[in-house]
Amino acid sequence: MAHRTNLTAVPDEQTPDAVPRISHHLTRSQSEVRTWPRSSAEEPRDPGQHDTSELAQRVAFLEDALAATQIEAQRLEQLFYGSPEAIAQLDAEACVVDVNPTFERLFGYVRTEILGRPLDELIIADGQPHEAQTLTAKVLGGKTVEIEATRFHRDGSPVEVRLLAYPINDGATTVGLWALYRNLGEVKRDGLTGLAKRSAFLDRLGVEIERASRSGTSLAVLVIDVDGFRDIIDAYGIAAGDWLLASFASRLESTLRRQATLARTGGDEFTVTQTQLADIGNAAGLARRLLAALKRPFPSPGHTVHMTASIGIAVLPAGTATDARRLAGAAQRALIEARSAGGNTFRFHDEGMDRTVEARVRLGEDLHGALERGELYLEYQPQVELATGKLRGVEALVRWRHRTAGLISPAQFIPIAEAGGAISSIGLWILETACREARAWSLAYPPGVPVAVNVSAAQLRDPLFVGHVTRALVGSGLDPASLELELTESVILQDSDRVVQTLRTLQDLGVRLALDDFGTGFSSFDHLRRLPIHRLKIDRSFVSQLAEPEGSLIVRALAQLGATLGLQVLAEGAETRSQIDFLAAVGIREVQGFFYSRPVAATKIASLLLSGGVIDPESGAAAADCA
Repeated sequence: MAHRTNLTAVPDEQTPDAVPRISHHLTRSQSEVRTWPRSSAEEPRDPGQHDTSELAQRVAFLEDALAATQIEAQRLEQLFYGSPEAIAQLDAEACVVDVNPTFERLFGYVRTEILGRPLDELIIADGQPHEAQTLTAKVLGGKTVEIEATRFHRDGSPVEVRLLAYPINDGATTVGLWALYRNLGEVKRDGLTGLAKRSAFLDRLGVEIERASRSGTSLAVLVIDVDGFRDIIDAYGIAAGDWLLASFASRLESTLRRQATLARTGGDEFTVTQTQLADIGNAAGLARRLLAALKRPFPSPGHTVHMTASIGIAVLPAGTATDARRLAGAAQRALIEARSAGGNTFRFHDEGMDRTVEARVRLGEDLHGALERGELYLEYQPQVELATGKLRGVEALVRWRHRTAGLISPAQFIPIAEAGGAISSIGLWILETACREARAWSLAYPPGVPVAVNVSAAQLRDPLFVGHVTRALVGSGLDPASLELELTESVILQDSDRVVQTLRTLQDLGVRLALDDFGTGFSSFDHLRRLPIHRLKIDRSFVSQLAEPEGSLIVRALAQLGATLGLQVLAEGAETRSQIDFLAAVGIREVQGFFYSRPVAATKIASLLLSGGVIDPESGAAAADCA
């Protein structure tokens, strides 16, 4: 950083022959002139006279001025070289005059190798010269500019900065500019994972979109969300959740290759930008690698946790352009589709998806008023004893007949209810309605038949849930032993003290507990043994694959596991005689499926009980009556 000290003798305009008046000029960054005036007015005197005492005073003043100038210069030098901000001094051509050590560290350049070079060529991306030229022109025009921007390290990595640029003036002329860069990396970095935050991700994505557009290449944005992370927090606590998120991020990073960058863009949401796509299959391949990596157990202190993820993908085709927020939003909509498909999968965005999301939003709005309008109702699917064909229980299944759209599939509206928070009120209505109807059967056709009701994770998290169950039983008069609550493995895996205590309290009430969709999760033998479960329900996906060797082995193993644990085992989705024969052969005593009956109205269950509760699939009566 250069400083000049000029000592100039300036004659007094009115007395040309007077002793010269000394002015001191410090040419600094601003090139501002500072003048120390004469200490007192001069009296006219004879040209031949010289007042030695006055001259001595002026010399002393000059020495003081020089000392003050040197101190100020030292202070300026300390500020420049010791500043925590990166500073660059540029000339009127925007070429480097000087940079400080912080600039060298931030951008990776050595001062001596960039002096005299245009700064734009060093830290500006290829696609940003217009932005840089506009900024420089404003500052050289006398304006101060402050912006947040992306600049680039020598190695090509992005550097998020807050830039303050202001002019260097020499009198009325602008001769250069100062550029101060504050590193926003710490501000725009997530403290838990060390990854870029959403704002930094969007900035970087904008740069990558420009690059892809110029080079004619494709890129993809993948939004990754942890399935059921709220349940994990409830099960293991916030501290464990933070640890798992950091481990999740680390595993994502280790799976990515050079052409992909990662950011944390939400609580349990991560986003990947994948550049230089040769084909859309590259994005699908990356999604499969990520899902496979994330399915491996996460060993944490005191626990081994299993997590899965859903991934939404939006691809920017070669030669096209869009803005970062729009492309990221498209990936978000694809993520919604992946979640709706049950999680642990990925979906690509397409134009029809936008219409699907809009329809889902409208459906969610309608769902909130469905109970009040009386559009929800229950059907019951029989659970049958294989040896006798006798009705041993029913499962309550909610149905929605929309006022204009007609019958809406539960697979469509249940995920919407869970995501929108309506599942708790709907679940409570199902519980109360099922208890009333089961009590009516027991009064009309004693002893009636037990009813099974599905319980969501949101209901189980509710501290009032046990009270809801108690009131439903007392209000209906139903024997607690006639109520079975079905919980999925993802809910059962939440073995926090509160969840386990809730299950044991329900058991103490006399309510029975079943593990639904068994085999699709990660329950261990020890885990199941510690929980108060009465029955296992083998998932229909395994029953449908009984014709395959792997499917039959899995069902046989699950049946043996249930027997070892002393639990009842029921198989769901039984539809054919060959499936029924196999299930009976491996020791499964009860089934539920279309082979015996589809879900039917409460009045049909009453008719079955009236006729003795035996279903004969061979006669076709069950199918006809239950259709």
